[in-house]
Amino acid sequence: MPNTQRGLTYPASTDHTRMWEHIQALADTTEAALDALDDVHVGTIWRGVDHNIPNGVVTKYQLTTALDPTKHPLRGMTADVPNAQLIVNKAGLYDITLKAAFALNTTGYRGFLIYRSTGGVAEIVASDYRAPVNGSSTIATVTAPSVICQAGDLIYASLVQNSGATLAATGANGNNSLTARYVGTLP
Repeated sequence: MPNTQRGLTYPASTDHTRMWEHIQALADTTEAALDALDDVHVGTIWRGVDHNIPNGVVTKYQLTTALDPTKHPLRGMTADVPNAQLIVNKAGLYDITLKAAFALNTTGYRGFLIYRSTGGVAEIVASDYRAPVNGSSTIATVTAPSVICQAGDLIYASLVQNSGATLAATGANGNNSLTARYVGTLP
C-alpha cells in the first residue's frame, strides 16, 4: 500500500484486500503520527503582579507562576517556579521568547535578557535594549531562535533599567512571560 508524504498508509486502487485491513493500516499509521505529537516540549512561566526592578541592576525576572496546566500544559519541561526558571528535559533546539513591560517612565533605557545556563554557566542567548516609549509602557517581545539546549539546562530572564529610581515591570497587562518550545534535534 502507498503512503502519503507524512507517512499515512492508504489503499491503492488495485489493492484487493478487505476493507478492515485498510482501516487497520490507517489506524496504525495515524497512531504513529499521534505518538510523534507527544514529543512536543514546551513550557511557560509568567507573573501576574508587578515586579520592582532597581535602578541600574540586572535583576532576575521573577516569573513565578506556571500557567494553568489544564489550558497550557508543561509538555516535556519542568517549571522551577520558586527559582523563576524553566528546566529543559530533552536535548535539542528551542525557540525561547520573553515578553515583558516596564511602567511608564521616559528616562534612561530598558533591557530585556534571556539566559540559558548549562552546568552552572549562564549565557545570554538574546537581549534587547531600548529607549523608553514616550507616553506609554515600554513593551518588548524578545526571541532567541534555535537555542542549543542540553537536558538539565536552565532558561530564565532578567531585566535592567536606568530610570534613576526603582521601576515596575508590570504584571497585569499580559506582557510578562517566558516560553521555551522544542523545535528540533541537535545539529
